[in-house]
Amino acid sequence: MDPEILEAAVDALAEPIRSVNHVREGWDFDVCELNGRWIVRAPRREDALVALAREVVLLPALAEVLPVEVPRIQHVLREPRLAVVYGMLHGRRLNEELESGTDEGALGKDLGCVLAALHAFPVDRARELGVAVRDPIAEVSALAEHCAFQVFPLLEASERGRARRAFESYLGEPAPPPALHHADLGPAHVLCRAERITGVIDWTDARVGDPALDLWWLGRDRSSTFSRSLADAYEQEGLAIDESVLRRARFWYFAGPWHEVLYGLGPGDDAYIKSGLAGIRSRLP
Repeated sequence: MDPEILEAAVDALAEPIRSVNHVREGWDFDVCELNGRWIVRAPRREDALVALAREVVLLPALAEVLPVEVPRIQHVLREPRLAVVYGMLHGRRLNEELESGTDEGALGKDLGCVLAALHAFPVDRARELGVAVRDPIAEVSALAEHCAFQVFPLLEASERGRARRAFESYLGEPAPPPALHHADLGPAHVLCRAERITGVIDWTDARVGDPALDLWWLGRDRSSTFSRSLADAYEQEGLAIDESVLRRARFWYFAGPWHEVLYGLGPGDDAYIKSGLAGIRSRLP
C-alpha cells in the first residue's frame, strides 16, 4: 500500500498504531489492517476509484436493509487519492465455514435471506445513489467477443465449441428483470461467526443488472443442502427462482474463470492464466 495513504489513515484514526498487517493485494485494491480493528482499502487502478466512490454512497443504504453487517466507513481519505477506513468485520470466510462441517442448511438459508433483501432493493433508489446500471446482454456479448480473441486460442477446438455454445445460450435468454446485486459474491466476501453468516464485504462491483449473477451457487450444484436451503429461503421472501434464473445462474458460474484468465493476460501473471484455464475446463457444459 502507498505509504502516504497509510500515513493519512493513521492521522485520521488519531490513535496509537500497535500493529500493521498488509492483508492482501487483490485485483483492484490494496488492503491493510491496523491494530486488528481497522481496515484501510485503497484502489490500485483508476476505474476502481470510481467504483469505490459509488460504494461509499451505497453502503449506508445497504446497512439499513440487509440482515447482516456491511462495512461502515469511518473515514474517507481524499489525499493523496481516494481511500477508505472502516471498522474490521470479523469472521471466517464462508468456504472455510462450510469446510469445517457447519450446518450447510443454516448457512444456505442465511445467504438466501441476504440475497432476497438485496435483490428486492428498489432499483430507482439504487440509481439515485449512483449505482452503475449494466445491460447484462451487452456485457456478456462484449465478454464473449473479448474471450474469442484472447482466451479461445488457449483452448482445444472441442473446448472452444462448447464454450461458444454456452455464451450463445445466455445471449439467447430474454433480458432479465434488473435488480441490485453484489456481482462479486465469492465465498471470501461472505463472513461467518458462531456458525451463521454475519457479514458481506467488498461491494465495489455492486450494480443494477442480472441478479442471477449472485445466484451462481445454484449453477454450481443445485442439489446440495446449501443450495436447496439458499433457494428455499430466497423464494420464501417472495422472489422466484424459475428455470430462466437457473440457466442464467449456471452461465455465471461458468463465466467466472474467464475473468481470471483475462486478468492474467492483463495486469496479472501466468498463475492466474493457469488457474483460470483449469476452472474453465472444469465448468464447460
